[in-house]
Amino acid sequence: MRKPYVRTNEIRLKNSLALKGRKMSDAQKEKLKQAWIIRKQKGLGTAWNKGLRGVQVGYWKGKKRPPPSLATREKMRIAITGKTHSCPSLIGNQHRKGLAPWNKGTKGKQVAWNKGLLGCGSTVPHTEEWNRKISIALSGKNNGSWCGGIAKDPYTFGFNAKLRAKIKNRDGDLCQICSEHKKKMDVHHIDYDKANHAEKNLITLCCSCHIKTNARAKRDFYIKLLSEKVQRL
Repeated sequence: MRKPYVRTNEIRLKNSLALKGRKMSDAQKEKLKQAWIIRKQKGLGTAWNKGLRGVQVGYWKGKKRPPPSLATREKMRIAITGKTHSCPSLIGNQHRKGLAPWNKGTKGKQVAWNKGLLGCGSTVPHTEEWNRKISIALSGKNNGSWCGGIAKDPYTFGFNAKLRAKIKNRDGDLCQICSEHKKKMDVHHIDYDKANHAEKNLITLCCSCHIKTNARAKRDFYIKLLSEKVQRL
């Protein structure tokens, strides 16, 4: 029995190099066309991969495809230069004439997912009684930011506008945590003692960072951090 002819990779490479750049004439194209018609009439024109759908495995399946070379990228760039997008409605984020947006005509028909639901995100206003109960439940020791009532302690006479201006000028009127200047800048007591007005105990903070430093759980962290910053000023 005659063995089937198998083309090795070397033979494939030779054939590829031999046919590279060559174009078929119209006569050759017509000859191939007629040969294909005859094969189809004899039942020999079945595609080689017919019936293999779902059975074939792609070459790159399970493998990491290498990135294209610079030469390939340049060829791709040249190939798509000047061509329009396959989806005209996406060009310039504008809809072309004759193409309507997907939500046209749905105004007033779309309903929010949380419409009519009570609780967070609800459009239903809370009653005064409900707001009063929430206020009481989150007041005083029940609040996560409760610090024993020391926030109500007044500042002493020495903590005046002149001292605060001096500290802000020393720090360049910048927050020493986020390094930004905002509309409202505060002067913070590093050791949280409102009676200690030593310049080494005062530092400039923006309103947002000042609120963060007052969290009871992080006070030790901010005392150490801000003390080191003042020493470097």
